[in-house]
Amino acid sequence: ERQRPVTTHTPRLGGVFRFTETLTSTVSGRPTFVLREGELDRIASNASASLLQRFPFGSASVAYERTVATAGGLGGTTDNDNVAGLLQITSVARGLALELAPQYAHARSNDGRIDVHALTPPGTGGVPLSTDADQNRVSFGLQLGYPLKFN
Repeated sequence: ERQRPVTTHTPRLGGVFRFTETLTSTVSGRPTFVLREGELDRIASNASASLLQRFPFGSASVAYERTVATAGGLGGTTDNDNVAGLLQITSVARGLALELAPQYAHARSNDGRIDVHALTPPGTGGVPLSTDADQNRVSFGLQLGYPLKFN
């Protein structure tokens, strides 16, 4: 409540490059124009990049993304950096897949009130969406977050 409205505009330009039949990369860059009522406008940098390698047993990928997002009820916006990895093993057993997907996120506000680091440890398993299993999916996950102050 009582927060000034924020509008963002993000024109996007990017591309996909296929190095080989099994190795693909995506890259995009964009400015985000942050318009907050009653304050100076600002331009934030946004970018994303990923690399995906397919294997006979599944795939492995790494990704980085920098975005501007809402501060989750704390008011205003945050600049977010996310780094993620994904190892997907689809040949564990028939109809069963294993995913190891660690992720690190850092969110901080432009005024310095918010500075949060979060680590999501790897580990989920379940039935992949490409099978005929109707609602027989299992997923487990854990996310840890702790605000750190650096002076």
